[in-house]
Amino acid sequence: MHAKRLAPEVKPSKPQFALRTKIIASFCAFMLAASVTVTAIPTTTADANTYVMATSTVYLNVRESATTSSAVITTIDPDTKVTIIDNKDSEWVHVKLSDGRTGYCFAEYLEIDEVSIKLSLSSRDLAIGSTRGISVKSTCDKSKIVWTSSNKKIMTVDSNGIMKGVSAGKAILTATNPLTGGSATAKITVKKPDYDKVYIDNPPKEISIGSSVKINARASKEGGKVYYNISDSSIAKISSTGVVTGLKAGKVKIRANDSTGTISKCIYINIVEPVATSVSLSPSNAKVAVDAKKTLTAKVSPVAADVTYKSSDPTTVRVVQSGEYKGMSEGTATISASNSQGEILATTKITVKYPDYSSISLTNSPTSVTVGKIFNVGAKTSTGSGNIYHRSSNISVATISADGTVKALKEGVARIYSYDDTGSVYNNFNLKVVPNSSVTLSKTSASISRGENVKLTAKVKPSGSVIWSSSNTSVATVRNGVVSGLRNGTATITAKTSAGATASCKVTVKDVYSNGRISLNQNSATVNRTRTLYLEGYASSGITWTSSDPSIATVSDGFVTTKEVGQVAITAKDSSGNKSVCVVNVLAATPLKFTYTNPNSATLNSTVTFVAITDKKRKAVKFNVTIGDKTYVVNATSKTEDGNDYIWKGTLKMTKAGTFNYTAYAYLNNKWSTCSDAKGTVFVSKVTSKSSTAIQNLRASNDLISFIAEKEGFLSHYERDQMAYDPVPTVGYGVVVYPGDIFYNSLTKNEAYAWLVKEVNEGAYTSAVNRFSKNNNIKINQYQFDALVSFSYNLGTGWTYGGWDIYDLLTSYSDLNHVNQTKLVNTFAVYHHAGGQLYWGLYYRRIDEAEMFLKGDYISDGYKNKYGFNISTCCV
Repeated sequence: MHAKRLAPEVKPSKPQFALRTKIIASFCAFMLAASVTVTAIPTTTADANTYVMATSTVYLNVRESATTSSAVITTIDPDTKVTIIDNKDSEWVHVKLSDGRTGYCFAEYLEIDEVSIKLSLSSRDLAIGSTRGISVKSTCDKSKIVWTSSNKKIMTVDSNGIMKGVSAGKAILTATNPLTGGSATAKITVKKPDYDKVYIDNPPKEISIGSSVKINARASKEGGKVYYNISDSSIAKISSTGVVTGLKAGKVKIRANDSTGTISKCIYINIVEPVATSVSLSPSNAKVAVDAKKTLTAKVSPVAADVTYKSSDPTTVRVVQSGEYKGMSEGTATISASNSQGEILATTKITVKYPDYSSISLTNSPTSVTVGKIFNVGAKTSTGSGNIYHRSSNISVATISADGTVKALKEGVARIYSYDDTGSVYNNFNLKVVPNSSVTLSKTSASISRGENVKLTAKVKPSGSVIWSSSNTSVATVRNGVVSGLRNGTATITAKTSAGATASCKVTVKDVYSNGRISLNQNSATVNRTRTLYLEGYASSGITWTSSDPSIATVSDGFVTTKEVGQVAITAKDSSGNKSVCVVNVLAATPLKFTYTNPNSATLNSTVTFVAITDKKRKAVKFNVTIGDKTYVVNATSKTEDGNDYIWKGTLKMTKAGTFNYTAYAYLNNKWSTCSDAKGTVFVSKVTSKSSTAIQNLRASNDLISFIAEKEGFLSHYERDQMAYDPVPTVGYGVVVYPGDIFYNSLTKNEAYAWLVKEVNEGAYTSAVNRFSKNNNIKINQYQFDALVSFSYNLGTGWTYGGWDIYDLLTSYSDLNHVNQTKLVNTFAVYHHAGGQLYWGLYYRRIDEAEMFLKGDYISDGYKNKYGFNISTCCV
């Protein structure tokens, strides 16, 4: 395929080309080559009065003539409207701009606008010998519409669309747009007039806005139907029965006629502003506090009439707006309501005063009661004196008496108010009245052992749900009626309906029977949600694990996976029925999962990236880095998705050498929070040469972290290491899990990498090798350090205390750059057994570690022995 050349008239300064399917024939210059189907603009020739519009689809040059060598008049934006003057040329179009200028542009970047035509009526009657027009709507010049009649013996039509009835019959009127061929039709019936004359009895001359009057029109022929038309429907509207309604001030012409429109009678009606004839104000007397506002309720007739409000003393009471007033100073004033002619139609007396007290307290304001309930709100003023008034917003649901006694009458909602005489000091509450209800439980008492469940069923009348609660959640918890026994003791389990009805069951939790034959490494634990706890059971026979509430936590092979916040009992039972229980308290998930720095071992004046891993709820992350007596805030400036996680990163240039503490914080619900997993250290070394030895503190390089990850392999979930004497659980990149450990058991590779960094830095491997170097006064470089950390990660740190061949060899040198290479390789190579068996994978790993130690080579290819080390066969 060949890419179509970008038309030279397209201005490619912006890539947001809104291509349209009808017109666009090529892609923009910066798009990939593709085949294109071109749909051309319909050929049109128009004079200056014919409006055929088109829209540009890109930034497009308009030139003086139809050639790219002519001058550019202007460049128009996408979605610019132009008028087509001529487009007979297949490539260029002659167009007119909105400012009147004309020019030429490429046709393929224009889309012709749809030209529509529509008649106002689909059918019309016409009297013989009379003329009549019909309204037309069109997006083109109406003077260019072609009008035709299907039968000129019945009806003729001129170039302006004026029809004339010739003889009785039916014909089709057609209006056609010659530019596009679009048309619209109407059925025309030519007949004699329905009757000779129309009469209007007692025609009205004036109506007010909002009022209506019926036009009494009648035909000279009994039973003749009268049709109505109005000159301006925005001023008044008229129904098919002749009812006129005033909408706004003005004058309209009403026409009553027969179906042909030939026989008619016209009248004129003035629409005027209404004048109020009566007003009633509520209340007729009112009190308002100084600086407080209130509103009068007015009933005006007619409803649409204007009313003006006025205060007899604005210094006492000021009218703010229609019906609303404000107390200005203590005293009395009258507010009057007048119509547009100045007549005062109603008055209200307003008394302005300071409240007798500043607040009202309610000692009893329940949110829900049952039908028939009677209670007193216990309203008290802040001063202990003064009158209190009460009212209910819905007296059919609840009433309140003058002394504050509420009676719940029927199901529904009412707001109960207590207020002073000015209404500015008040208290209120929403009261829900519910049907009388009752609840009973399937048990009133129960006895279970720790780790066991009992199911309680609640029967509610009328039907509904209940809220469950436990009086002692350390003994027993309840979830959807399922009671879980946690510890020895008693707890009362209560079910409560929305109406307040309750029922209870006393639950006794007994200890489990073990006879000392089964035990757990621990009997209680606190775990954050989404983490896993490793429990180990000790029994003479096989162990079966169960959870008292799998919705909170599940258990398999001693691994407790938490799901929801709550307490759960994990039970281990042997084949004889002996049991041991661990109560697990599941808390909310921690704000951060992992954090580390990259590189793991940085050099002076380098930039370090701080990394944190969180769930997707967190909105932001920051790192507080303490260097000396200063704390630097490093905001995470990037965020990437990784499964159900966000990975956050921020950077800081390190200008001091040493080990510095930092804490990561995550932002959620308008606050920053942290946890123990959010703490870490950043290591900065003065030494830039990895081959230079010294007695120094070192930390694993990124190369070593990647090397270990490759050698250990990735496990997203724990598996037992079958190479060990006692298969131990491992997860991530070779991290060993011990009884009592709490860890993430569904890892992504990024989470596993972060955990590996933490394990290498804080899991004794780094500190053990540094201690070995210092205690034995041995100079060491980065390559040698990394090799020994890898060796320790795989085999443990016991060698650093002596009794191993590797210890004896290394301590015979004060500078490891001088170690005998052959002895080192052969000493490393010895350690390739696991569980009493030889493993070639371990043998090759030892060769790789020797290559790292001696050559700074982190490539995992020990099977090649590419440096030709002389390895004794006894090492295999």
